[in-house]
Amino acid sequence: MPANAVWNGQYWALITSAFVHFELWHVGLNVYWFWVLGSRLERTIGSPLYLAFILISAFITSSCQMSTSDSTGIGASGVVYAIFGFMWVTRQRFLLFDEVLDLRTRQLFVGWLFVCIALTYMGILTVGNAAHISGLLFGCSIGSVFVLRFRPRLNSLGLVAIIAFSIVPLFWCPWSVTWLSKKAYEAHMLKQYDEAISKYDQIIGLSPKMRGPFRIAVPLIMSSGNPRRRVLIGIALMT
Repeated sequence: MPANAVWNGQYWALITSAFVHFELWHVGLNVYWFWVLGSRLERTIGSPLYLAFILISAFITSSCQMSTSDSTGIGASGVVYAIFGFMWVTRQRFLLFDEVLDLRTRQLFVGWLFVCIALTYMGILTVGNAAHISGLLFGCSIGSVFVLRFRPRLNSLGLVAIIAFSIVPLFWCPWSVTWLSKKAYEAHMLKQYDEAISKYDQIIGLSPKMRGPFRIAVPLIMSSGNPRRRVLIGIALMT
């Protein structure tokens, strides 16, 4: 789901996008791990808590992915990593977890995490790495805070940080060109030209090659009575 849809109020997409899959292999892998790992987690913590964990994980991983890629992404891989993270740190407390998370399985999850990052970096395959990483961190934090109670202050702070990072971008995301473009356009429509021009300047700073938003800025320039602004943005349009 595009980030603009969420910023326009379709917040439910942060959860529903986790259940959308386009490729058969993708849904097959996720269903497999839900069966192998998720079923054991549900038996351990109960269905109500398991459902809450899945929904919150979907929200957090989709939001974190959106804040880094301007899209929620699709698929439940981030949720699977949240399940893995929880079971990984608490496996010595629960026999059901320890039985399934042998060394090879743990290496598989960690290895795949870095393989996906490399594939994305090389442009071979686009993967929701932010969803994977945030899911893993969320699962580990939940397990550390509520089960292990290990270094409660530090882990609680980490958990709060993850939740905050998933909520803040819903309303404020100045590192995103898409968010800045949306805010610039809204300011332009409200004839708040100074604010709009400020946002366009930020867009140039983040992405000098991005000139698309300035097609929207043309009428803004003509509406501004400041000659210096006309010259500066006119130069940006031509370069």
